[in-house]
Amino acid sequence: AALGFHVNWAPVADVNSNPDNPVIGDRSFGDSPPKVAQQVACWVEATQAAGLPACVKHFPGHGDTSVDSHLDLPIVEREPPGLEEKELAPFRAAIAAHVAAVMTAHVLYPAWDEEYPATMSRRILQGILREGLGFGGLVVSDDLEMKAVRGRFPLEQQLRLGCEATVDLFLCCESASLQAEAFEHLVRLQEADAGQDQLAKDSNARLMALRERYLKPPVARDPQVLRCTAHADLVHRIRALGED
Repeated sequence: AALGFHVNWAPVADVNSNPDNPVIGDRSFGDSPPKVAQQVACWVEATQAAGLPACVKHFPGHGDTSVDSHLDLPIVEREPPGLEEKELAPFRAAIAAHVAAVMTAHVLYPAWDEEYPATMSRRILQGILREGLGFGGLVVSDDLEMKAVRGRFPLEQQLRLGCEATVDLFLCCESASLQAEAFEHLVRLQEADAGQDQLAKDSNARLMALRERYLKPPVARDPQVLRCTAHADLVHRIRALGED
């Protein structure tokens, strides 16, 4: 907030349950679902109280994978009871803490959807996240440049299925040409399909609700707080607690 950011794509709500996971690791709050859920809720409440909307990721969980979704498509083979108990616990806590946004995982969960990763899965995003967990906020895709989806599914299919699954924003984090191509596909989808047009209106309403909640008035910048003594002392106290 001090530097003028409007949203933070954090915290990671994945439970680090697989020691062979190459991408989550210490980005997670730990390997205990209750502990991760508690820490995620505290993080969300604190950052949003400061006026900066949070985005928990990667729904419904990237912790039990042995593949980096930047490089390939991970698969979580856990059955629904285990997914409910472990993967979903931190997201349930974040939603109870009124988290502003949820980021999807480019991960396949055959127990819920054998065909599509969560980013493209209506069963997972509409059925579990929105209807099952009652999340009414913004849903954001992970980066569409990641190899879990890029080159594996046609871009038009990713966007069409993502929209149908109620994704509101699609991230294309580096490639300007991919951003332009995605924009053109979304415009054509909206023009050609009344259902897609309504989905776009629903997404815009959720985006405007977030803006109304957090960005009016804009969060004030205060660079003086950066590296201030009070924050440095807090870091030292937290580190000492961790060592104990």
